Amino acid sequence: MRLSLLLVALALFGSGCDDSCAVALDGSCDELIPGGTGLCAVGTDTTDCRGDGPPEGCSDTCSTARDTQCDDGGEGALYDICELGSDCTDCGSR
Repeated sequence: MRLSLLLVALALFGSGCDDSCAVALDGSCDELIPGGTGLCAVGTDTTDCRGDGPPEGCSDTCSTARDTQCDDGGEGALYDICELGSDCTDCGSR
């Protein structure tokens, strides 16, 4: 049953560039998957759980990353306080 739920969740959420969990990027897999802590929904701690990190040109190294506002100065950004491509969760892949 648990495996079935995991497969459904993976199908729904995928494994894209998403580190939206509040405890993402802490070096520990926090998703509700085997080996994870279960603190996050599947697909929301991608970097820690899959080890592949975000796609090239996409990171959350901006000091204000994951604050729901795009801060990298690119198209559609609200602010220009970070390097282009350093606020992936809020701005998307650049």
